[in-house]
Amino acid sequence: DPAVIRATALELATDEMTIAWAEKHHNWSRPATSTTSVNNLSIHQDDDSRPTGGMACAVTNLVSTLHGQFSADLLTKQEKAASKLTKNWDSLPKVSQRTILQTGIRENPKYTGDDDQVEYLIGEKPTPEFMEILQCTTGVRVKQYLHHHPRSIGLLVDFDTGLCSALKNGLIQSAGSIREINNFSIFFCPPSSTESYVDNGLFLEEKARNDLLTEADLLSFATQKIRHPTTFWDLKLFYQNFLALSCIMFDAACHMCSSMTPVSTSFETNAKDWVECFEMYDDFGPWFLSEIHVRIQRFIASRALGLASRINFDAVDFTELINRCINKECIVVTPPWLKILRIKNQKRRGNEQERHGNRGGNGGGGRGGGGRGGRGDNKRAKFAEEVMCKLNDRSLLLKEGEEFGKIFAKSMKLGETSPKLDAGVPMCHKWMGKGCCRENCFHADAHVTRISTGEKKRWCIYKNKLCTKFKNKGRNVGNPPPPPPPAEAAAETGTEEDVPP
Repeated sequence: DPAVIRATALELATDEMTIAWAEKHHNWSRPATSTTSVNNLSIHQDDDSRPTGGMACAVTNLVSTLHGQFSADLLTKQEKAASKLTKNWDSLPKVSQRTILQTGIRENPKYTGDDDQVEYLIGEKPTPEFMEILQCTTGVRVKQYLHHHPRSIGLLVDFDTGLCSALKNGLIQSAGSIREINNFSIFFCPPSSTESYVDNGLFLEEKARNDLLTEADLLSFATQKIRHPTTFWDLKLFYQNFLALSCIMFDAACHMCSSMTPVSTSFETNAKDWVECFEMYDDFGPWFLSEIHVRIQRFIASRALGLASRINFDAVDFTELINRCINKECIVVTPPWLKILRIKNQKRRGNEQERHGNRGGNGGGGRGGGGRGGRGDNKRAKFAEEVMCKLNDRSLLLKEGEEFGKIFAKSMKLGETSPKLDAGVPMCHKWMGKGCCRENCFHADAHVTRISTGEKKRWCIYKNKLCTKFKNKGRNVGNPPPPPPPAEAAAETGTEEDVPP
């Protein structure tokens, strides 16, 4: 076929000169005397140790140089990455580092009692989870990390943002006294609720994800809020959440977490006894959590000293505490922080009531008149709440010219007994005298629409007494004297005289 171009057949050279030339050039490109491997070459080798022979020598030197440079760059990058991971840990004070490491102390599983063996093991670095917590930039990101941790999934927990901020800074000891509730505490691991999750969880996660957190947000959400259980089921959730947090930070095999497990087991097996404790003792939930908090802080404080002889292992031994609670032999005392919190709440409620009660008019005044700065708005609100009286007899009301505030003044009512309805309820002066009164009156039960004859008679006598007393300037002039006591009453009091037959 003329369209097909056939390749020329190649034949190997067989003459002696060609074979000799090939062998000569093969030795030049690949020296037989060189046994140095490319992997064993280094950029720091001397020139005498490198092969010297043609193109292979140049290529080998280039490869060794590139390999050494690549290894040096890789080592530098690894050192930078390692320093970045431990940067926040290295920036912590030595006391905080020692406290965190020794709080996670655990028993040596290979310890048999020999003098040469170590009974307890202490790590050189914290757990990977704790290292990741330290790398978080804000307490909100720590909260996100804890909520998405595998140990937290399935738990009804709402970690306090102030607690997360303290963990980010490596703070696990209570500032000040051991009994002060701050930093790392069981009180900051309450069960989650819809309100707290929506207000704090989703809102903070969204702002942290978009880097929109402001200084005001950080200050408000870094404040730790003490919450306490009121029922056994809340107490159980508090404890489970705190145990899960401790396992995340210090590993489940540490001595502290192992000592806390019996309490959680007792909640499952002796639930009825724990419920009876709440029924028998007031403030049992806050007291029990305070005991757990104080014991944990005592153990942490003993670890902060760094002395093996000062380790307080008995602080986290909860066996005696469990037995006292189950046998109803514990002495429950209201914690001091709860008393202070209740006093503050009472004062705040009192101030709010006083502020709402003294709210003035347009000028914002307090107890002034109805003008500017007075209580004009308060008056309008008061009249808006009044309900008009629909009595069946309108003749009971005050007549024209009779002022209610003067006739029913305190000085006029002094010494007079207020009449009562047939039901035994005292009559409302404003309802009977003016025909209107407030809905929230103290005598709202006396706001009736029908008055009987006896009730009408008692009210008219009482009103006439006050009107007469007002006309006489507060004196009982014109009122008939009280009747003399009957004979039986006089005999009992010894005032009866013997009458001759």
